[in-house]
Amino acid sequence: MDAASHVLATTKTPTTPEAPALAALDGAQSVLATSGVGWEQVSTFIHGTTLATNALIERRGARVATITTAGFRDILEIAYERRYSQYAINIEKPDLIVPRKHALTIGGRMNAQGGEIAPLDEASAVALAEALRGEDIEALAICLMHAYANPAHEQRLRALLATELPDLPLRHAPEAVDLGHRQFAAELVFSGGTGARPTLDGLSATAFPSGVWGSQVETTEAAAPVLIHARELRADSGGVGQYRGGLGQHIEISSAIDEDILLFLSVEHVDNPAKGRHGGLDGAKGRIRIGMDGPDLPSKGEFRIPTGKVLIFETRGGGGFGPPERRSREAVMRDVGSGMVSNAVAETVYGGTS
Repeated sequence: MDAASHVLATTKTPTTPEAPALAALDGAQSVLATSGVGWEQVSTFIHGTTLATNALIERRGARVATITTAGFRDILEIAYERRYSQYAINIEKPDLIVPRKHALTIGGRMNAQGGEIAPLDEASAVALAEALRGEDIEALAICLMHAYANPAHEQRLRALLATELPDLPLRHAPEAVDLGHRQFAAELVFSGGTGARPTLDGLSATAFPSGVWGSQVETTEAAAPVLIHARELRADSGGVGQYRGGLGQHIEISSAIDEDILLFLSVEHVDNPAKGRHGGLDGAKGRIRIGMDGPDLPSKGEFRIPTGKVLIFETRGGGGFGPPERRSREAVMRDVGSGMVSNAVAETVYGGTS
């Protein structure tokens, strides 16, 4: 384009994945020749490439792992708890770019203002490096809670891992923001798993039939004085069957300041589970309690969470479809390998993985 924004020449060249700059240079030389302009006359250069998009679609990128804050292993799979097609019953979510077995965690926690709640568990960095080395990981993304407010934990973990794995590409991307001291009432939405379908497993932690978005951890903590200690898939919560019900979530919440939280509950599937169909078993009921050993709370009502106490909120799992003995060995092994089904359930209900 010239100074008057007139397009002088455009071109498109094939991507060169092994050396992306080659395609960019070929394209630049082509448009310069077409427009009769020399390099010295160019003030701005903009290059667009489909390299990253192609790698995602074709699954030809590096073998990637993630390290997130302990308690948030399933952040990629839970995502926004939405389905990409609201009214399609038999959708299947795309395979995760990072499979669950490559989603690792580390202790340590920042709050939404960048204050350290718990120190980074530096002692576990060596074990993490061994786990990454054992899986032949080629690239690593470090995604710790509230790193945008304080990147110290991410930077320290990156340095520790770089010592153990000097050739492994490491990425962390905190963005600094200045948050004022603001407090808001928060209406939180957390979904359970959907029921299994006649030919497909249920979807884990996904709203149905609405397309409502689930509450996001960092956004919630930045807007309200709460601390979410964990939000992961709830193993064994999906009803067993030839097709397994989707998993619910295990969520832990407490006050982030020296004040109690007034909680208003209005949830479903606590008193009654999601039913299995055609020989499939029921999904796990939801559970709500204050502290792991606290009594179960009813699904409706007003409750107070004292300072220092943790609300344990577990959403229900979807019901199973079809007799469990008809589930394929490959599917059972996949569930056990990803931690969605325990070895105990695999042995007692599915007859093991061998």
